[in-house]
Amino acid sequence: MEDLKAIRKKVKKYIDEADDTTVKMIEAMLKVKEENDWWDELPVASQEVVEKALKDLDNGKGISHSKVKQMYPQWFAK
Repeated sequence: MEDLKAIRKKVKKYIDEADDTTVKMIEAMLKVKEENDWWDELPVASQEVVEKALKDLDNGKGISHSKVKQMYPQWFAK
């Protein structure tokens, strides 16, 4: 993997050569990064529940979407 210094150099060169639209897109990306992440605004208890659920899914504990559709067809009826 490239070291951070080399990546920074490439990015600076890319920005210097980029068109106006690309520069504005990069700026917008950076602004979004600066804004608070909605995850950080969740209560710690909610974060813990979500993290546990994700861990359970990673460990194969969960029900697939197709299985839920079979179990509860009324939820998917239009």
